[in-house]
Amino acid sequence: MKISSLHIVGVSYKNASAIERGKFSLDHTKSQELLLKAAELGIKSIVINSTCNRVEIYASLPSDESAGQLSDFLEDVFQLNQPDIAKYTYLYEGLPAILHLFRVSASLDSMILGEPQILGQIKSAYEKSLTSNTTDLLLNRLFAKAISFGKQVRTETNVASGVLSISYAAVELAKQ
Repeated sequence: MKISSLHIVGVSYKNASAIERGKFSLDHTKSQELLLKAAELGIKSIVINSTCNRVEIYASLPSDESAGQLSDFLEDVFQLNQPDIAKYTYLYEGLPAILHLFRVSASLDSMILGEPQILGQIKSAYEKSLTSNTTDLLLNRLFAKAISFGKQVRTETNVASGVLSISYAAVELAKQ
């Protein structure tokens, strides 16, 4: 039996401009298509979170496969070359990937700390994968825990106090 671990390949506001992130953008329909295409390419357990500030692919891969498989997937899907993919993306595997997922779900890895939309986006991405039957036991457990953790952080801390969104922050800044 092969042991799987969480792998993430992503692009976000931290490492790419809006124009560069646009090369990786996905709408709802394209996201659904990619879930099915991933299965065709041998990536059977996958969640794709696509927002204006990040596109992340979370995959449960056997330990003898590498996150490079996800970069190959991006190359095929977005018609980008590996140097461009390497330039704009980050890769996490194992514990660093799990920690990243939990930071994202708790809105600690957002442009605006505590941004409320993030948890909903994670939940929606996970639900799409559940509907498409592209999750496994590892992804199911991790996403359930990450969503629960995100809710707990929001209710037990002040992380969500203050600014409600990037749009709200822009309006408030414009008023000043």
